[in-house]
Amino acid sequence: HMSAGVAVVFRNKFGRPQPKDCVWERLACQEIDDGAVVYSLVTKSSYCGKPELIDYGAAFNQLTQDFTTRGLKTLICSPMGCVRDLILPEQFATNIVNFQNATGASVCIVSCDQPTARRSLRCGLSHPEFLQKL
Repeated sequence: HMSAGVAVVFRNKFGRPQPKDCVWERLACQEIDDGAVVYSLVTKSSYCGKPELIDYGAAFNQLTQDFTTRGLKTLICSPMGCVRDLILPEQFATNIVNFQNATGASVCIVSCDQPTARRSLRCGLSHPEFLQKL
């Protein structure tokens, strides 16, 4: 549903992923005119819920497969799930390292502090603590 954080920036720029954009059960893909691809990992069974680790891992596996099939070379992403969905940095790191090892892709992880957020982010870690742990 892309309702907060970096997801809002992507939604505003590229629109919400539509059912036609689903390429796997846990992965949506929007192709952009310049050849770039915007992926959305579907990690929750309900909008208000939090991701289950099995679903989070399945989404990463589907991302890895689709990324490889498309012959893509670079992934630019946020620390997916770590800021609002309570995925531990170590869980993200394990998945992104597995992704990089399987694809050989260059990976750039982008993270910005969100000091105006009204709730605990990053599992309660400050932004510098989060970056260090990541």
